[in-house]
Amino acid sequence: MAERQTASDQESHAHQVPLPAPTEGPAAGPAVESSPHPARYLHDRRLHPAQRRALARAAGRLHGNRRLQRMLAARIQRTALADLPEAERRRIQVVTAQVTLSDLHSLFSTEVATTTVPLPTGATADFSGEIPDSLRRGLSSVAGRLIQTRALSLNTTTTVALNLTAYGGDASAYRFTYVERTPAGGEASRQVLIERLGATGAEGLTEPQQQAQQARFTQHGFTRTGGWPEAESAALLEAVALLPDAMLTPVDGLTFARQARHPTDPQAAGSYDPSTHTVTVYNRAFAASLARFGTPGALSSPAARAVVHEISHAIDLLPLRQAWARLETEEQALRTAFQEYEDPPGSNRYTFPSSEQARYNRLNQRITAAERALTQARAASGERWEEVAGQHEMVEGGTAAGSNAFRRAAEQDGGVRVTAYSDREWQEYYAEAFSLYITDPTVLRQLRPRVYAYFVAHNPR
Repeated sequence: MAERQTASDQESHAHQVPLPAPTEGPAAGPAVESSPHPARYLHDRRLHPAQRRALARAAGRLHGNRRLQRMLAARIQRTALADLPEAERRRIQVVTAQVTLSDLHSLFSTEVATTTVPLPTGATADFSGEIPDSLRRGLSSVAGRLIQTRALSLNTTTTVALNLTAYGGDASAYRFTYVERTPAGGEASRQVLIERLGATGAEGLTEPQQQAQQARFTQHGFTRTGGWPEAESAALLEAVALLPDAMLTPVDGLTFARQARHPTDPQAAGSYDPSTHTVTVYNRAFAASLARFGTPGALSSPAARAVVHEISHAIDLLPLRQAWARLETEEQALRTAFQEYEDPPGSNRYTFPSSEQARYNRLNQRITAAERALTQARAASGERWEEVAGQHEMVEGGTAAGSNAFRRAAEQDGGVRVTAYSDREWQEYYAEAFSLYITDPTVLRQLRPRVYAYFVAHNPR
């Protein structure tokens, strides 16, 4: 339950210290002094990261204690996702679920008693230096609310768009990362990193940009079915705009269908059917959400990311679709050539004179080769065809992490998949990682650098 807190009680999240004179040059902030003791300034959020590191070294030297120096450095340098050690970043997943805040005003308003949502016991909030003190209590409560509603769980990160102009801020993207810290030589702790990434500015495509992307949409043979309201169609074009032609051309001819919900999975935002080369997008993709992906100037909506996710399935499964198409072509060639000998019609059984045996053997050998190629084909995610009860089905296949290039990259990143949804199977891990590579490449590079490098090598932007 949220407790009420008055303005006089709001100083618990701000650690105020007197500051020495600032240094000159681009590294704005307090100067590094040897006296008073450097440790005095270690928790001041206005310090530049380089200055904090210098202070930590100075404090360690003065104490003559290398262990203290390591502990201080581990504590003070981590106010941003990028500052965390790789071992800690490898455990973090990106939140892709809907994010809402129905009580934003009560968390920031000072007109009346303000709602304060505490962080979990033992957790602390650390703010990037550009966040003013006046917003920190409210942002800490936002983090508390996200954790309370399970929109943010331990070792996850999410970026949200918050309009704080009414409270002395602006409309900006803020990243919240809830992480378990395990510094060398120190005790494990839980920390919420709150970063202001920058002003959101105008989001979505302008009308001329939409027209340009509609032209690309048509150029690639894409079509819509099922009724697309204007705002949803704009989100579809936003997704198309994120992908270069080199990625779209191999999946030319995609159909984008619109339905209310998935028939068996109510949590699905979309689906891709390789048999019809159709992406279907559901209502859930367009649910109201504060979540964003990327950085200011290049922010993507959850709907755009969901569409990119489904397009990536088409890209991933292309080798399997091509192998299946080859097999169907060869089988059709035999049926066409020996149609007059099929008995009964439609049975795939042929009675023909011996003079046709050589031609039949050649066509049948081509079918055999196509079947062999079908079983050898692999999607980028490792998906493959297998014969199950006399029918060919796409399956995950061998689940060994190192069984192909993508899975090896994932294994090298530590084995924790980049989103909770990607835990379902390798094909979903590929699609989730691909969608972040397109919509939030910096975060993918920070959290899963080997997977990011895989996409750079195989799907250059």
